[in-house]
Amino acid sequence: MANKIIKKFSPDIVIGTGGFVSFPTLYAAKKNKIPILIQEQNSFPGLTNRIFSRDANKICIAYKQAKKHFPKEKTILTGNPVRSEILQLPSKEEACIHLGLKITKPIILSIGGSQGSNSMNNAWIKGLKKLIELDMQLIWQVGKFDIHKIKKNKMSHHSNIIFMEFIENIPTCYAAADIIVSRAGALTISEVCLIGKPYILIPFPWSSNDHQNQNAKILEEKEAALIIKNEEIEQKLVSSVIQLVNDSSMKKKMSRNILELGKPKATNDIVNEILQII
Repeated sequence: MANKIIKKFSPDIVIGTGGFVSFPTLYAAKKNKIPILIQEQNSFPGLTNRIFSRDANKICIAYKQAKKHFPKEKTILTGNPVRSEILQLPSKEEACIHLGLKITKPIILSIGGSQGSNSMNNAWIKGLKKLIELDMQLIWQVGKFDIHKIKKNKMSHHSNIIFMEFIENIPTCYAAADIIVSRAGALTISEVCLIGKPYILIPFPWSSNDHQNQNAKILEEKEAALIIKNEEIEQKLVSSVIQLVNDSSMKKKMSRNILELGKPKATNDIVNEILQII
């Protein structure tokens, strides 16, 4: 099927971002002698990208740690492309007004991934009372599987808590947040690196090649984020958030360090590489 699509579409270049779904398309591109660009989003490359790195014309990586897994002469550090809205966030004041939050109270943004995170949700449920007592605010993406459970929880409806199945307007939520809590997916990390907010990472323990843990460790080593293990989340999440909220020097250091990891020109750099190939 991939070979049929490639022949019909006749692309000038095929871009592979990894995963088993990329394999047949990259194989068809190789078979039909169509140029290949690989865009590796994680610090440790997956099998598909490693296999086709020999055939690729160029390999764009998001982390310098990935370079050792690819041919050096055709590998370039570009970062991951992010949506343009991330580079033009509204002001914190505008974001708080839009969301109905108080700018004078700490705001935590929790992102559980596209499907939500049951373990993160359980940790927040356990800690809601404490957050409310300390007058902290929470923007909480709960996902489709736990949304009904969260709706039944009385404290979830407190004025300091905003919960939703999926965040439609993530730039506004980023702008409002004082602290961000998320899984360690490559694209979310790339966005937060451009925003420069204090960051707590909870790597998904069953990610392929353990890539979320690998991604998170790079930020931790740079003192740009804190890591909480998934199995420790109920014990540590809320206490870690409270501690970070009250540690101004740590927040400043994390913001400074994470901004140094951002690649605001990633999209342009990748496009330039594509244009050079075709």
